[in-house]
Amino acid sequence: DRLGRETRFAYPFYFSDLLLGEGISDYSVNLGALRQRFGTRGNEYGHAVTSGFYRHGITGGLNAGLRWESTLRRGNAGPTLSARLGEGGVVSASAAASFDEDVGASGNALAVSYSYQIGALSAQSSARQYSKRYAFIGVDDAAERPRSDLNASIGYGSAKLGSAALAYNESRSEPERERRAWSLSYSRSLGAGFNLFGTLTSVRGTQRGT
Repeated sequence: DRLGRETRFAYPFYFSDLLLGEGISDYSVNLGALRQRFGTRGNEYGHAVTSGFYRHGITGGLNAGLRWESTLRRGNAGPTLSARLGEGGVVSASAAASFDEDVGASGNALAVSYSYQIGALSAQSSARQYSKRYAFIGVDDAAERPRSDLNASIGYGSAKLGSAALAYNESRSEPERERRAWSLSYSRSLGAGFNLFGTLTSVRGTQRGT
């Protein structure tokens, strides 16, 4: 003011495009047929299938919703929840229950993820767990069935230096197979429409390689 007194007001915030604003809804409803033997045979389609999701912004920092996918004899569905942790990032969680009338079994799954970004630095992590009888849509009975999946990564990006990321993945599937992998990736725009990409991955577990 005219006497030289100064007062400062701090309004901390954390922006994320993962969350919907208060009162905003996002949804999709889909109906089609399952593509069979994709990449190995021609255009073959099987059972009718429906899938979709609905999300709603309860507040700008809290979203809730529902997702599903189902045929007439097999399907899974469950709730989703995402919340902003003040200035500490965004955490999301989802749960699902499944049914499979062909084998007369039910299953469940749980997933949790976290993301944080400050300037050019970002970090993400996620974990998913599936019961042995969880029903996946579009996965053949003879194919590998995921049991657990863990991911973590940290990255840095700038227009001048490009983007670099270090990531770790650990997964298990049925039959008894496990995979642990570290990867280092880098990308940069070279101008004139050219881009440079590079990835180095080290895999351990049932299969090994670099």
